[in-house]
Amino acid sequence: LIPMKRGEAIPLSYAQQRLWFIDQFTPNSALYNMPMVCRLTGNWLLEALETGWNQLIERHESLRTVFQEVNGQPVQQIEPYAFQSIPKTDLTMLSSEDQEEEVKRLIQQETEVPFDLT
Repeated sequence: LIPMKRGEAIPLSYAQQRLWFIDQFTPNSALYNMPMVCRLTGNWLLEALETGWNQLIERHESLRTVFQEVNGQPVQQIEPYAFQSIPKTDLTMLSSEDQEEEVKRLIQQETEVPFDLT
């Protein structure tokens, strides 16, 4: 595959236009979130996970695309790749029961973060 050259402003697809239109009426909403939780067990390296995550972001433009308004019209803008570190929280000082509770709290907190189309 050969990467396409992109212009400054790319028109939205019909599905993107619908998403943008709805977002205008419900800004700062978590409505678009589709939470999913994966429990990783066994021996794995955080660095390898972070590397794989960043390879996905670098390879797939849709993970770097934002919506902006240009002359009153919504357009998509593909952001350049920038390394994204995975947030880490050390829970080793908590008991196993408290760790589970804190993980549940953090998951709930994350699902409530608004999805920013811009």
